[in-house]
Amino acid sequence: MSNFCILRVRKHKSAFSVWGVTRHHNREIDCPTTTGAPSKNKAFGHTSSHDAMAFVKERVSQIDAVNKVRSNQAVALEYMITASPEAMTDHKKAVSYLNAAKAWVLKKHGKENTVSVFYHGDETTPHLHIVVIPVDQKGRLSAANFVNGRKKLSSMQTEFHAEVGALYGMDRGIEKSGSKHVPVKDYWAALNAPSPEPSKADYAKAALGFKPESIKLQEQKAQLSLALDRTNRATRKRATRVCDVERDQNDRAISLSIEGAKLRTSPSVEALKVENAQLKAQLAKYTKTSPGGHTPGKGLFEL
Repeated sequence: MSNFCILRVRKHKSAFSVWGVTRHHNREIDCPTTTGAPSKNKAFGHTSSHDAMAFVKERVSQIDAVNKVRSNQAVALEYMITASPEAMTDHKKAVSYLNAAKAWVLKKHGKENTVSVFYHGDETTPHLHIVVIPVDQKGRLSAANFVNGRKKLSSMQTEFHAEVGALYGMDRGIEKSGSKHVPVKDYWAALNAPSPEPSKADYAKAALGFKPESIKLQEQKAQLSLALDRTNRATRKRATRVCDVERDQNDRAISLSIEGAKLRTSPSVEALKVENAQLKAQLAKYTKTSPGGHTPGKGLFEL
């Protein structure tokens, strides 16, 4: 069973690039990999795409006033933090782990350089996206100071495992394994790509232990289809649970409305005002979400 802590980092060359990725993070555009309700997500910091872009421009301008920023420099780093699906099945442990990971990133870059933090609970495995502006100890914009070259990236993975992952019993990824992350778009492309039908000669070779490319592709597509089928079944179960929760919330809201409509005999105006304010506060618990469908960042995660 896999039990790896996972940390990936990506550079962004412009504030416009940050705007684009924040639209995805905050579900301002459709995300094809969601399997649950957006209400499971949380957002912190400059969470609207326009606010994030404006903050990056303003912060980079402040840095440039003191230390010249070159036009080709990366203006932001985006961290994606999660773990093997098996290691994230315990929700309490997963939340604690991601909170520790967030604290680790903020300690490395500083709260003043943090653009946004997004917790996604609406996909198969819970994870964080953290966008920061890479400022070194001398106050210079320098992504290279953190992620330049394989040696620094490997060192960062080791440090993250030692200071965060290991505390939750997770393993570090295998060094120099040659494995590469497959982007979501490549996964779907591989699943939908046409492949040649194996010939009789191909099957004959396979029987002798030599698998032709056509049979390998066929097996890969079969594995992808099985994985997709498992995801679809999980999605249907989650959708049913979400519908049940929403129905209970609607029933509760209707009940509160009816309760609020009941008038006591000869109530005072002040008493009615107090009761009305209390009912509004209770109803707000069921309706308060941010523009992108994320719950405002309070409670479990907080910047």
